[in-house]
Parts: sequence; C-alpha cells; structure tokens
Amino acid sequence: MTWVIWPWMNWLLPIGFCAFTLVTGSGVLPFLVVVSSLLLIPAAALLGSLPRLMLRRQGVTAATPGVIVWLLVLQWWSWVGMAVAMPDDTFASVRPSPLQRFAWPQMSEMFATGVFAGSVIVGAGSWVATLILVSHAPAPHIRHRWETVAWASIVATPALLLLAGPIGIGIAQLQTDAAGERPAQVAELSAADQVSQAQQRYDTVQQTVSDLRAIAAAGRWEANAAEAESVNADGRGWQSYRLLIDFSHEATPDLVIDRDAFAAVLTAADWTITRSDTIPLHIDAHGPDGATLRMSQQGDTPLRIVLTTGSWWQSTGAPVTAELDRSGGLGGGYAAEEWPQLR
Repeated sequence: MTWVIWPWMNWLLPIGFCAFTLVTGSGVLPFLVVVSSLLLIPAAALLGSLPRLMLRRQGVTAATPGVIVWLLVLQWWSWVGMAVAMPDDTFASVRPSPLQRFAWPQMSEMFATGVFAGSVIVGAGSWVATLILVSHAPAPHIRHRWETVAWASIVATPALLLLAGPIGIGIAQLQTDAAGERPAQVAELSAADQVSQAQQRYDTVQQTVSDLRAIAAAGRWEANAAEAESVNADGRGWQSYRLLIDFSHEATPDLVIDRDAFAAVLTAADWTITRSDTIPLHIDAHGPDGATLRMSQQGDTPLRIVLTTGSWWQSTGAPVTAELDRSGGLGGGYAAEEWPQLR
C-alpha cells in the first residue's frame, strides 16, 4: 500500500499544506509559505521521491521495505501537524493557529508552537532516517515485527495528533499564575471579585513604589503608567493580566540618591536585588510572584522607577482589563505617598 501511494503523497501533501495555509493563515510565516509554494512543492516532492528512486535502483518495485514504512507514516503525518499548528503572527495583529482555534481559549501559544516545531523535527528526522536506511539496501520483504510497527504507526500517529488538543487543554489547566491559582479556580470568581482583587494587588505594589519614592523626594512625582494590562489581548491561551507602574522625578537638588536606603526598602518587602550600581544609579530587583523593578538615573535625566508584576489569570471575557480604565487618568504630580487610582 505504501509503495503505491508514495509518489502521490510526495506531491499531494505539500500541495495540501500550502493550500491549507493559504485558506487559514494570514501571518508572516504562512505568507512566506504561500509565496514560496512554487518552489516548496516541487522541492518537497523531489526530496520525498529520492528514497523511493534509490529503492528502485536496488530492484525494489512492488513493496516498501517494512523497516521504513513507519518512518514514511511519520513523515507524511508531520505535514498535517505543521499545517494545523503553524504560528500565525502578523506585523499588525495576532491570530491563533488552527490548532489553537480548535481548542480556544484553553490552549497556550507555547504548546501550539511546540506541536509545530515537533512536527518539523519529526518530518525532517524521519526523512533523514529513511534515506540512511535505504542507502544500506534493506530487504524488500516485510518481516513480521516491522509489519507490526508499521500498523502501529498508522494508527498511533494520527491518534497523537488528535490528542494534541485535549493534551494542550489539560496542560493549560495545570498552569498556575503569580498567586499559585489555576485557571479553573479564577473562573469560579465573579467579575466583580476579580476586579476587586486586582485593585488590592495594585495598592500593594504601589505601596512598595511609594516607600521607594519617599526616600528620594516628597513630591512632584509624575506617573507615566499605572494600569492593568492584558497579557493575552490577542486571545491566544487563557486570559491573564499584569500591573504596570511607572513613576519619574526630575533631577532637582531635593532628589536624594541613597542606594543603601533603596536596597533596605526592597529587602524588607521580600525583593531580591539582582543589580546595584551607584554611578550612574541603576537598581534591578525581582519581587514576589515574578515581579520586576528597575530604578535608574543618570546626570540630568529623571529618576525613574518602573515596576511590572507577574501575571494573574482572569476569566473568559477579561473582566479586569475590560472594566478597568487602562488609560489611567494619571493627572498631575503626586506626593511620594500618593498614587493614581486604578479605575
């Protein structure tokens, strides 16, 4: 059977791959595939035909040697895996891959990209292995053990691809956010509870930034950003959000650059300092739940404090980033102990 369909698969699979990409994709990688299809299709067909031509020169004309049947099956199904899991990023927007759209919104982009990369590796690896085995002149008859392997690959390979969706969903359900919660736990909370929780988290991290600002100067702090931003605005995977806080203060005589005092505040708040330079001032720190903070000031440039938290899940519909005004209403200057409200 494989000997008969082999020449057809060499052409139909690349053609089907490019046609499927043309219909379902709109990103950079699908665009490159479609544009190069006039070269990609014949090149793939000729490379796929090479092992068969080598077998024919060895006198094999009726049946594929059993030792390579399972490799052909892997090679052929890898085209399907590449087609359904191909990343669909564009310069202007992002769309989930066909595999993600099948399992949306529970499958992460990383898992789908892993399926694509795995399909590429399996396809290339099985072709190379086939070429190596063919070059060693395998026996044309099918031994019983290789016949069993061949049938197992015919059944198991598409089954694994079909299971990619449920497996991806299951893996996503096991992932935890910065608070150690799984998506299903957050989905049980009402939208109002999720928004209230986000506001409490916002005030907690703002207090840390406020303590740092108080060491440097009492007033005239400008808020450049104070918002809850969506980490999954493109819809790929479970919705989550993080907090972004950015303050700056002009370099005036009342600005005190006390690196040791800054470090003491961070240490008291369970932050770990990863970089600490005095001239110019530059402090990097990692905080609880995956948060990061950077303080920097050089010459006449403003002292800047930027804090980004880890991410937390939110339920489908993104109630936190949908209901909270991300534009902020930052207003004018703030005293060290003040900050804009997360609306």
